[in-house]
Amino acid sequence: MSNFKYIKNIAKKNSFIFEHYPSAYRLPVITCIEASFARGVALSQELKHIVINSSFDEHVVHVLGDKRVSLRKVEKILNVQNLKLSNLKPSMHRGKISPFIDPFWSMLNLIDANVLQKKWLTTNDGTLRGYIKFSPKLLLQMPNIEIGDFAK
Repeated sequence: MSNFKYIKNIAKKNSFIFEHYPSAYRLPVITCIEASFARGVALSQELKHIVINSSFDEHVVHVLGDKRVSLRKVEKILNVQNLKLSNLKPSMHRGKISPFIDPFWSMLNLIDANVLQKKWLTTNDGTLRGYIKFSPKLLLQMPNIEIGDFAK
């Protein structure tokens, strides 16, 4: 389920950036590097999403596109051990993870603090051919977030 209408309303109300480009590419875009190149933006303007599993649940970690997720830092914040990358269902495969669609919107979203320092970011729209340019402050509207140092 897309939360785009809800997010657009919040963005408009707060004068935040939210621009959706649903058919931007002829060929699929999957990785942050591919997206950065296709969109003509710096890799540090991309939002990277990594779905991880704890023994209790799945979570999404969001870092800037030029960073990597530190599982050790995430384990420390969540007070768990043995985190691993999630085995994604086909509908949730790489390149289709977007914070503005379910199930990701409703999961625990761990946002690296550096993400919130940017004026705008881009990310995919849940497809391999579209993207969104948005204010990272919109991520604060997700129902279940934790902000911290999650990047290396």
